[in-house]
Amino acid sequence: MRHTSIVNEIQHALIRSHIVIAFLFTFACLLGAAGFSRAQGTPNGTNAMALDEANIPPSWDNRLIYYQNFENPNGTPAYNSANLRASGVISTMKGGLFGECGKIGEAINLQGEALSPNHPLTISFWWSLNSLPNNQSGFNLISLTGQGLISNFVRSGPWCGLTQPAAVCQVYYFKGIKDVNGLYNTTILESLDLKPGVWHHTLMMITAASKVEVWTDGSKVFETRTVGRDFRDTDHVMNLQIGDNGPLGMSLAEVVILNRPLAPEEITDYYNAVRQMTEAHER
Repeated sequence: MRHTSIVNEIQHALIRSHIVIAFLFTFACLLGAAGFSRAQGTPNGTNAMALDEANIPPSWDNRLIYYQNFENPNGTPAYNSANLRASGVISTMKGGLFGECGKIGEAINLQGEALSPNHPLTISFWWSLNSLPNNQSGFNLISLTGQGLISNFVRSGPWCGLTQPAAVCQVYYFKGIKDVNGLYNTTILESLDLKPGVWHHTLMMITAASKVEVWTDGSKVFETRTVGRDFRDTDHVMNLQIGDNGPLGMSLAEVVILNRPLAPEEITDYYNAVRQMTEAHER
């Protein structure tokens, strides 16, 4: 049965994609990708037309709630079934993974009830820095806020007793939940290539209203579970920031939000497929 499903997906991809045949086969095998979709933007970024060519697996389709590929010049997302509201301007520029990306130094700020961690939630995006960080550098990757904070960032300085930047995942300020200050990579300058223009993938996944996972470049780097209680809708976590507007400058690409968790192999296969596609395109 699975063999038949994979064959069908490859056939669909060959029919619908505009990528060369070798590209198609790699992408179909690793992502299970048939042509997915690109919504035509409406004022709300809602689903005006069927999607056509998104760089995400079709298996993500039925639980996709937001997709920003920066293809619309006015900054509206390609897909926004949850009617997430954006505060501030979303600008585009050349130089992304597949063409366009977010303007350097502009974070994305979204609001909406669909962002509450008491439901399954997966947030995926690609990012690159504009300046090389040093031992005093720091930058934000993702923050979910309300009556509490779930965040993933890189920081250095006396606050953490470190002399060089460390990657951190925090769960803080939720009444009844024990604070988590998870330092999971204290040598990030050495373990991750942070030269300007090098793209990385970050994914945060929240499941069972209690488990928070962080994935970097296809590998799980941190996991924690809430102690005390689960996340609730009364925590009013409805604000999301992706990216950083600090001095290093960060660009974003392929921002995807799902209201379901992903299996480990889905995350790894997606990362590997996109990486192979972009490397082949660069050649």
